[in-house]
Amino acid sequence: MSGVDKASWDYVSQYASEAEVFAYLEQNNIQRTDLGRIAWRCRQSPDFYRQIIKLLAERHVWDDTLTSYAVYHNDKVTLGSGSSTSIPKSSDRFWTPLS
Repeated sequence: MSGVDKASWDYVSQYASEAEVFAYLEQNNIQRTDLGRIAWRCRQSPDFYRQIIKLLAERHVWDDTLTSYAVYHNDKVTLGSGSSTSIPKSSDRFWTPLS
């Protein structure tokens, strides 16, 4: 008999509540976790995006996929704090008004 492992990241990232996602990340090695699996949550929920970015900052972890949602959410602070290899210096062009 094979069942679904509801404690696995594969399950939690896709089906669990946001609170369960954060509980998993608090209890497991975030650097060994495929954070790209929760990227859809960053697009779906601005609150989730803000919470995950805060958690990443607290843990000193950078994830290109999740932080790329800074553009989607117009999060200039996160864009400005990116590593030089992840966000080009020309990223300021996103914030110049259109003529």
